[in-house]
Amino acid sequence: MLACLLCVAKVKRLPTTDEFRRRIPDFKRPRIDAPIRRVHRHHHHHHTAQKAEQNWALPPLPPPPVLPPLPQIPLPPAPVLPPLPVPKLPTLPPLPIPKLPTLPPLPFPVPGPAPAPIPIPGPVPVPGPAPAPAPGIVNDDQMRRMG
Repeated sequence: MLACLLCVAKVKRLPTTDEFRRRIPDFKRPRIDAPIRRVHRHHHHHHTAQKAEQNWALPPLPPPPVLPPLPQIPLPPAPVLPPLPVPKLPTLPPLPIPKLPTLPPLPFPVPGPAPAPIPIPGPVPVPGPAPAPAPGIVNDDQMRRMG
């Protein structure tokens, strides 16, 4: 197992700089003596506790003003509709339930020899020569593609 992994590790090859340049046009070889640049690594610390204390220290709001009551608009009384008559649907006579013929019960197991299996007929061979393939067809794969 370990030998197999070592063989795979030897076979796997990293792309060279020229191959990178061909794939990625903006690729530049990093300078060996250049320091590693870390961009935007400072942490923004938000003082949420102080903000919460400041919000808590705000003076309470004054009570909302009392609004005058809205004028009442008199509405006419709603007309009372008479109840609608519900039509009676005609009832159907009950359907007769047909009596199914009953068979006498079979004794189980059936005495006597077991019945022979029913033979299933296979494909019937057609006498005569085989049909000639279409011109230009060489093998079965081409015949399958043509349908």
